[in-house]
Amino acid sequence: MIHDLSLKISNKLVKESNYESEVIAYGVEITIRSLIKLVTILLIGFLINDLILILIVLVSFSSLRLLSGGFHFSRFFYCYINSMSLLTSIALASQIMGQVNIAYLKISMFFCFIISIFILLVFGTSINPDRVSYNHRSLLKYLSITFIIIMYIFVQYILGLSPSYATAIQLGIVSQSLTLLKRKRGTKNEKN
Repeated sequence: MIHDLSLKISNKLVKESNYESEVIAYGVEITIRSLIKLVTILLIGFLINDLILILIVLVSFSSLRLLSGGFHFSRFFYCYINSMSLLTSIALASQIMGQVNIAYLKISMFFCFIISIFILLVFGTSINPDRVSYNHRSLLKYLSITFIIIMYIFVQYILGLSPSYATAIQLGIVSQSLTLLKRKRGTKNEKN
């Protein structure tokens, strides 16, 4: 459905530009899918009564994902349902965990930090060979680890100020790290 809509839009746009219809259709399709995800995230933020929290989860998860790559579903629908479920679960868990004693949160944040670092050190990044940065997997691995360390220090700083937000950051990062473990046979994702 999204693909068909993208083709219709690209056919109209191709008449006004020098680009091939397939290239424009791909760009339109990616834009539509991203808008659907963004609108859903905003809706979830309103439904759980904490838009900032869900955006923090999205940014922490997505930032590490840009650096490290990760498992991809073969169809948009599966990606959409699983992504929205995961991000919502992280946001709700962060709201609940934000009520826990700070000492316990520090311990759980430390374990999340160690798990994330361990996964990247052992499994590396999962960058698609078609991606421009594929030849820089080692650099992306170290940038990912640096990002995790910086975010852990930041989380320790804001933990006393906003336990829910600190938890959202750390859970978003460890959840993204876990996507590096999943290897689907026949996919183009390769271990660094």
